Amino acid sequence: MDEFLLGAGLVIAALLALSMLALLRAPTPVDRMMAAQLVGSSGAAICLLVAIAADLPAIIDVALVLTLLAAFAAATMSLKLRVPPAPHPTIPHALDPRARQRRAPELPAREMAHRGLPEIRAGEGSR
Repeated sequence: MDEFLLGAGLVIAALLALSMLALLRAPTPVDRMMAAQLVGSSGAAICLLVAIAADLPAIIDVALVLTLLAAFAAATMSLKLRVPPAPHPTIPHALDPRARQRRAPELPAREMAHRGLPEIRAGEGSR
């Protein structure tokens, strides 16, 4: 059984070497981050297989640390490459910074009374 686990670890290590090539050749930062995630996951899998095959429970902690580092790297990358959200299709001015400077159209007092709203004049407000 130990030979099988170590063989599986060697296969994953070979695939890890191929993913390192993908990491170096990736065209965009997102592709490089996904390859780095693959390296972290593969490294953790190798550590777990070796830990079970060699009966070394301390290597399980190394696998957990690799997994956490890969997750933190992905979170950092997502914060670094933050993309502003696309504008809402039904509210085209929602993300326009100039839209905040524009005033909302005021309803005539007649229409406000019809809707049951109190009349509020410019400059008045609840404080």
